[in-house]
Amino acid sequence: MSGATVATADLVGRRIRSERRVEFLDCDAYRHLSATGFLRFAIDHRFTATFDAFGLASPDTAVETGIAWPIVRCEMDFLAEASLGEVLVVESWIDRLSASSLEAAVRIRRKADERDCCRMRLVLVPFDLASRRAVPVPDRLPVRRIPDLDTLPWAEGHPRTP
Repeated sequence: MSGATVATADLVGRRIRSERRVEFLDCDAYRHLSATGFLRFAIDHRFTATFDAFGLASPDTAVETGIAWPIVRCEMDFLAEASLGEVLVVESWIDRLSASSLEAAVRIRRKADERDCCRMRLVLVPFDLASRRAVPVPDRLPVRRIPDLDTLPWAEGHPRTP
């Protein structure tokens, strides 16, 4: 690891974005994205887009630091179907940060008409792999590179502060 870190609080409200096409294996019998497909899109986005935006490499840093970030709670609101072949936009941000957890918001919408298909709230807890116990949220997170936070848009409800 490079030794670079970023303040955890600085990531709150910074929206990251990725796109993904609905594939056959993501669908139910009606050729709609299944509930597990929506969750898989969110989890894949969590790993790939956070690495692209912040340089956070969750699986690598879990091995290197001994701290993993499992999802301990997931709430999903289904708002519209997504069909086979459609391109979806997945956006996420850390919505809330506490001493013991972080809450991430996820929004999945159709690219073509921008209609929301699913909104999720994921609660993640830092977990020490050696002691097998939850630990406090660290003040700083290890990153592969220092992110340029000024290039990332603010999420809804997180206005830019002076």
